[in-house]
Amino acid sequence: MASVNNFNRGFLYGDGFFETMRIINNDIPLWSLHLDRAKKAGALLQFTWPDASTFDSLKTEILQNQPKGNDIVRLDFFREGGGTYIPESCDVGLTYRYRPVPERSGSFVLNLEQVEQVLSSRQPIRIGIYEEITKSANVLSGLKSTSALLFVKAGLYLKNQSDLDDVILLNDKGLICEALSSNILIKKANKWCGVAEQHGPVQGVYQRYIAKALSVEFTSIRLQDIAQANTIILTNAATGITVAELVG
Repeated sequence: MASVNNFNRGFLYGDGFFETMRIINNDIPLWSLHLDRAKKAGALLQFTWPDASTFDSLKTEILQNQPKGNDIVRLDFFREGGGTYIPESCDVGLTYRYRPVPERSGSFVLNLEQVEQVLSSRQPIRIGIYEEITKSANVLSGLKSTSALLFVKAGLYLKNQSDLDDVILLNDKGLICEALSSNILIKKANKWCGVAEQHGPVQGVYQRYIAKALSVEFTSIRLQDIAQANTIILTNAATGITVAELVG
């Protein structure tokens, strides 16, 4: 049965984006990196950005309202007001919701000196290639947009693959883009590589954080590079580092 829905441009037009953040010991340790990425997204979408005090108060509110056992918070940014494809306002609306850390989670490492040690101690998950739909590489590709049908389609594909734990998405040039909800880093010939911004991946906060410890070069990554990699890791700001291996 249909219901009346509040007018929300994030829902109606995908006119918004979000940040998914890990809460640890009553803090959001990568908060400033998340806000930095959000501010860049807001500038691209021509949002009128709130002042710093708004986000200071918001962080306090999020931590005070955290339900027990829910250590991930999703913060949504959407354009307020009416209009259709031509918005009537550029003011920002904010909503947030919580969820627990999934059972199959990675290692959320904050001490960068421990990254290599963690990589050697984790069992890899199994990843495959999703090829039905590719991701266009353009100026909007790096946003965590509220319009995510490509990822939903990839998720439906993964749901039916009993031998896989995650999938890799390709861009419209056939190059590696990202995983379902993670960035990809590979180690090949003793060198760490990640996918450069121009190839379409979401610009991951946790990838940015741990790249300091691994001296990552951001470039193009081909399917054969993944197949030949000595180490593959997935990085996600909610679940941390996950070691992976390519199946097939």
